[in-house]
Amino acid sequence: MLARLFGTVGALSLALPRWVLERWFEFWLQRVFVDSTGCSVRPRAFRVARAGGSLAVTVGFERRGRLPAALLVGLLGVVELLAPGTTAKCGVRLLFETPEDAEVREWVRPAVRAKGGLLLLFARSGLRRKRSRETSTD
Repeated sequence: MLARLFGTVGALSLALPRWVLERWFEFWLQRVFVDSTGCSVRPRAFRVARAGGSLAVTVGFERRGRLPAALLVGLLGVVELLAPGTTAKCGVRLLFETPEDAEVREWVRPAVRAKGGLLLLFARSGLRRKRSRETSTD
């Protein structure tokens, strides 16, 4: 069930029009930074969102390709759990154009760590579904 939920969220990120994603990124831009003056969303942020959606759909619904996708999601989850500060900095640099002195809020690191735990749960759920289908077809 968790893998399907993950896939559904991914499908939404693929299906949403660009203007909705723009508003979504602007919403987070205002909440992630202490002072968002001079910050803007990078154009590649939309491609990153679509790629993440594709990965989520693969883990949630696909039969072929689920194992590598679930392993990748699990690896991202481990990295986010072990190094939330570094992961947050990389994500900020990937998605937003910011001044050098832009500072993220204190809640971002714990949120990244929690997201890493969720990614591990989703990856485990996707792998478990794959194994249960393989054993039921034997």
